[in-house]
Amino acid sequence: MKTIDEIQTEFVTAFNEIDDWMMQYEFLLQVGAELEPYPDKWRDDTHLIQGCQSKVWIHCEEQDGRLHIWGDSEALIIKGIIAVAIVMFQDQKKEDIAGAKVWYIADTDLKNQISTDRFNGVNSVIRHIQSI
Repeated sequence: MKTIDEIQTEFVTAFNEIDDWMMQYEFLLQVGAELEPYPDKWRDDTHLIQGCQSKVWIHCEEQDGRLHIWGDSEALIIKGIIAVAIVMFQDQKKEDIAGAKVWYIADTDLKNQISTDRFNGVNSVIRHIQSI
């Protein structure tokens, strides 16, 4: 299994090789589309992440000390951005997730492409997952 840093490095390298924002956008949509389907039973206020400009739902379950994560957003671009976090944290040890430094946004042009409100919302999702 790859480490959180290895997954971030792979994403940053692949994303930064794309020099057209529309192609980067398509790349994020593809990452979001590859997430496990998010069950409707978890589309409720309990799973809704506060601080996000668009609706984002996250559900986590611990299995043998590792965290399995499902997520969705009504905004496709945000779904793609949070999908990267879900993929890098998926089935990792809880202590590794809690202590991880998340830098995949800062090391790509995403930091310039998404609004401050959306950036703060993505950080809310990451903090939520790390707090579990």
